[in-house]
Order: sequence, then C-alpha cells, then structure tokens
Amino acid sequence: MHHCTIVEILEARERRQKERRQAVDIYGGTAVSVQLNIPGQVKDSKAYRNVLLAAVEAINHEVGKRNVLALKESVRFYKTGPEALFIFDVTALKLKKLMVTIEEQHPLGRLFDIDVYDEKDAPISRRLLTYEERKCFVCNDTAKVCGRSRRHDLSVVIKRVNQMIATYECKK
Repeated sequence: MHHCTIVEILEARERRQKERRQAVDIYGGTAVSVQLNIPGQVKDSKAYRNVLLAAVEAINHEVGKRNVLALKESVRFYKTGPEALFIFDVTALKLKKLMVTIEEQHPLGRLFDIDVYDEKDAPISRRLLTYEERKCFVCNDTAKVCGRSRRHDLSVVIKRVNQMIATYECKK
C-alpha cells in the first residue's frame, strides 16, 4: 500500500490538467475529469478502482440515455488514485447538471469527484448552477467546513468511506 505525499498529489493534479488540455486541443468539446474523494494518504486500492469504474459506468449510462457518445474516454490507475477523462461534444453547463445528478443520486456518488471544464478549460462549479455544496461523509455539514476544521478524526472518515463501499458491493 502506497502512502501518497502532498508533492505526488500536486504533481498528479498538474499531469491531469496537461492531459485534459491536450485532449481538448485534439478533440474539442467539453472535458469531464473524474477522481475520487478519498481521505487519507492511501489513494489506490482494488476497492477504489472499482468505485471509479462505477462512476465511469454511471457517466456512460446517463450520457448514453441522451444519445451522447464520448469523443475520448480514458481510465487510468495511479498510486495517487484512479482517474478517468472524457471529452464530450455537449455544452459544459448541460454536462455539469448531469454530473451533479450522478454525484447526488448514485449510491457511491459522494465518493465521485466529477469536474467539468468548458472549451476554454474553465471549471464549471456547482455554485455557478446554484447547487448546494457537497456534504460531509460523517455529518450533515458541508464537506469544506468539516475538512478545513478537521472536525472528524481521519479514521472515522475513512471508516465511513469503507462502509459506503462495502454497502454498495453487498447490493450489487
């Protein structure tokens, strides 16, 4: 099990940004970048990879219902966590609404971190579309408030994440 450093996580963010920009330059369209909201230093495991694959499946299912195909789709597994990148020929605002619906309705959606970027690589925020901020894994406050204040012990948050994954796996 690899424990990620902050430097590795920042380098992964830079790599994703570069890959996303290159894909938009090649294919045009709107980029959808998918990672996981996983607390702690361990970001990669078989369970986490399966969570990302559930996100990819949910995205493909929802866009497929609207007869939209990805211009590009890639899934990669890194020690800094599993990732997916899509490019769609759909407006960023429409895609963001759909991605928020997935994050809010899928049983593992709270673990999904689905970001949408317009053709100029500007992120489309939940706030822009007047959606509520994401909730904490443990309580009903906003995730940012709990995360910044470290309200909950990390072991409690990780335990909750693992419970969410186990519950989903049992219901499959």
